[in-house]
Amino acid sequence: AHSQDGMKCVLQRLNPKALRAREILGWSEDGTGTWHDGVLAAFWRRARAEERTTRTWLCLDGPIDQRWVETLSGALDTGGSLTLS
Repeated sequence: AHSQDGMKCVLQRLNPKALRAREILGWSEDGTGTWHDGVLAAFWRRARAEERTTRTWLCLDGPIDQRWVETLSGALDTGGSLTLS
């Protein structure tokens, strides 16, 4: 699909209840501290790697788990949307 200004639009959907919080956000290994990206981080990296002519929307489509959403709540605007650029 393309937006009104002709830019390509890509939609990535993620059901947050299908994965554990650490699988969504990422985790650090005990002892080594090695970081492993979660699905959301992997989506974000892929979106950032796209050409500047592509807009990528990451949609958390499903029930939200209060335990991990608190991590994101500080970044939400007054309408409850998370906008990253």
